[in-house]
Amino acid sequence: MRNRRIAARVMPAVVAFALVVPGCASASQTDQPAPQSETPAFSGSSSASWESQARTVAEVAQESDLIIDGRVIQEPVTRMVNFESPIVDESGTPTGTTHTTTIAFADTLFEVVKSYKGNPPTQLLVMQTGGKLPSGETAQFSDDPLYRVGEEYVLFLVDISGDKIHAPDRELYRIVSPAGRFLIDGNTVTTFAEEYMNQQLPKTTDELERQIAEAASS
Repeated sequence: MRNRRIAARVMPAVVAFALVVPGCASASQTDQPAPQSETPAFSGSSSASWESQARTVAEVAQESDLIIDGRVIQEPVTRMVNFESPIVDESGTPTGTTHTTTIAFADTLFEVVKSYKGNPPTQLLVMQTGGKLPSGETAQFSDDPLYRVGEEYVLFLVDISGDKIHAPDRELYRIVSPAGRFLIDGNTVTTFAEEYMNQQLPKTTDELERQIAEAASS
């Protein structure tokens, strides 16, 4: 394989790759682990680069289709998606072979407690990269860990319903960025990405709701 290379490698930022339909790769879903010749889904906990660079409430609000207060009512359901990318030689000529990378995605069911933007259904599915792997390991990102039943969040969501890989015939959402996910604990709200902590993100539900209202009126 010294004189070959993969035309469309999975980016180190799995989220950036996963949330954009690859222009030069095909995908399929499976409940089976990848063969040894394929690149398996990542495991453990890691951080990632995101498609969106929104880092403030105003920025994630602008990019969101829905803003909700939601409660997790079902464990995340994992999907294994195979991405096939053509392999080319050093001159850029396709070799006629492909490389398969398998990535885990999890869909979590939320009950909508309150809506701040848009007209959400009473329940909706939120997708994230990661999940329970066939090996029994858990794959997740430190700035977007898997949701847990009973947790309550304010989520800034993008509607990806109709996405040909993740939601060809159903409604599905994802958060804009880690700045669009606030865990509620009483009157305290927190995010999971340390790099966002210096962006003057709100620390209380009152301040979060104030900033959401300001974003809506601007």
